[in-house]
Amino acid sequence: MRILVCGVGTLGGNLVEHLARTSHDQLVVLDHDKVERHNLKNQPYFQHQIGKSKVAALAENVFRIAGQKLDTHHKRLTAQNAGGFLEGVELVVDCFDNHQARADLQRACRSHSMSLVHLGLASDYGEVVWDERYQVPPDVERDPCA
Repeated sequence: MRILVCGVGTLGGNLVEHLARTSHDQLVVLDHDKVERHNLKNQPYFQHQIGKSKVAALAENVFRIAGQKLDTHHKRLTAQNAGGFLEGVELVVDCFDNHQARADLQRACRSHSMSLVHLGLASDYGEVVWDERYQVPPDVERDPCA
């Protein structure tokens, strides 16, 4: 099964690493961020990767761990380009940390009848919800994952 993981920070990055370790070899990752020093505490990146795109750093790590190559997209998902990332994918995992990206991804997946699961984490609360029952949280002033 080809899986697209959107957002490879704390949740998505660790999920991709786990899936690779359990021999899942059809992974596509999408994120526009770069590795920053504060990411090193809870994300699967290393000090020498600071400044590198998260998808490139994760691909490097997964190759070292499992000898697998990731299909990487160092891009920002928007309403205009979301549908293009869904081609050839059977499952989408939303690990984004912002309202707009979650909403754009949800609309694209629904319009393509694509299976989508949302993962979220804020403070002391976490959730994993299939799209049919998921409501994108309202836009907030402060990123809950910061």
